[in-house]
Amino acid sequence: MAPPKAGKRERDPFEAPAVLPKPKKKRILKRCSIADCTKIARKGGKCIAHGGGRRCTEPGCTKGATGKTDKCIQHGGGKRCAEAGCTNSAIGKTDKCAQHGGGKRCTEPGCNKSARGKIDKCKAHGGGKRCTEPGCNKSAQGTTDFCKAHGGGKRCKTKGCTKSARGKTDFCVTHGGGKRCKTKGCTKGAEGKTDHCISHGGGRRCSRLDVHQFEGTPPVMYASVEGADLCYNCFCHLHPERLARWSVRREHIFLAELQRRAPVLARDALHVVWDCNVGGCSRYRPDMMFDFVRWYLHVEFDEDLEHEDNRDRLRVVAQDMAHHTGLVLRVQGEGMFTRQRMSGEYRWRGSRRFVARMDAVEAWVRERVIPYVADGVGMANPHAGPPGSPRVFLV
Repeated sequence: MAPPKAGKRERDPFEAPAVLPKPKKKRILKRCSIADCTKIARKGGKCIAHGGGRRCTEPGCTKGATGKTDKCIQHGGGKRCAEAGCTNSAIGKTDKCAQHGGGKRCTEPGCNKSARGKIDKCKAHGGGKRCTEPGCNKSAQGTTDFCKAHGGGKRCKTKGCTKSARGKTDFCVTHGGGKRCKTKGCTKGAEGKTDHCISHGGGRRCSRLDVHQFEGTPPVMYASVEGADLCYNCFCHLHPERLARWSVRREHIFLAELQRRAPVLARDALHVVWDCNVGGCSRYRPDMMFDFVRWYLHVEFDEDLEHEDNRDRLRVVAQDMAHHTGLVLRVQGEGMFTRQRMSGEYRWRGSRRFVARMDAVEAWVRERVIPYVADGVGMANPHAGPPGSPRVFLV
């Protein structure tokens, strides 16, 4: 062991130091000055939730600024999604928003949605806060403890209305909330992911484009056995065996029976229109229209002898068909059906007159229509009236 240097005394490890180190001061964090709030105070003596710290510089916004930016998350502050063209906020430690795969994902096999809450599941698979109503397993809305059906989430601000507010608005659809139809002058709500209401083409439409050749394709009402989207009329036509299970009009039963007896009409017509406008300026809709290039057959079933008896209405529909000559078949439905109560609901059933009237209609079609139908090539029909003034036949 080397001897100690001269002039320097070796310190005894058990000897107390000449000067004791200063004790470290305990940092005391200030609490929010709002009563009953235990959060840490920021600049201004309040927590972020009560207005402390840096605020968003967007006019009229009182939320706290996020990160090193001077905006809140809603106005573009904080870390943004790295996906090209996306302006949403990035989630957690990831570089993307929830829509583009950021944050925790649902652990359910085959599901790639964003996880909610502490159980790593999306809302559809039970994640997030659930409705506290006994027996309800739906997701709770917003800061409430209930789903929309049980009063949760933001409600419509219209006096006396208890419906749920839609989107970022403060009102329900009935009182102007949610996305509105973009058609000029229309104030109805837009349907689904479209920008228009049902009347102006919004929402899901019937998939049978071969039937609805003109504008105004009807909205979807039912699904076929194969899963195709069908309007009410197409469903009745394709599945007449299921009509007894649905509440249908007498008109639909008659038209379905007409096509069953004379399938050549729909097979050889260039266009078939069922309860849609035919593309002209008017909004009148024929019960059924068969377009055979040079002439057309317009079928009207008079359930109660009301608007179908209006010759002006038939003339307007004829003008929509431009230069075509035409026939109008009017069938009086009086006495063809009886109303019966079955399994707790009312249904229409054909009476004795139904078969007799359908036999007369079939005979008329075979005499004045079918001989002049030739695969849509445009054979003239001598029984048709001049363009704009069709010849009307009452059966």
